[in-house]
Amino acid sequence: MSAGVNSLTISIINQLGTSSALELVGIVTLLILLAQKFLAAAAEDRLARALNLALDAPLVAFLLAFILIVVMRIIELLNA
Repeated sequence: MSAGVNSLTISIINQLGTSSALELVGIVTLLILLAQKFLAAAAEDRLARALNLALDAPLVAFLLAFILIVVMRIIELLNA
């Protein structure tokens, strides 16, 4: 299973290019962090509240990266 996932990941990176693959990783990480934050916000225990607060900083960083990706793609499309 792991070998199949690794070879699939390598083939995707080769097809997309390194920068597109890194953008994809950033977007998937952003989605995962958002899901974790929503789940932690819905929970009532102390650990979930601490996790909810701890996820604020990484989310801001990934949201800024996502906005930068979108802006760069729009500029790229307008120049083409």
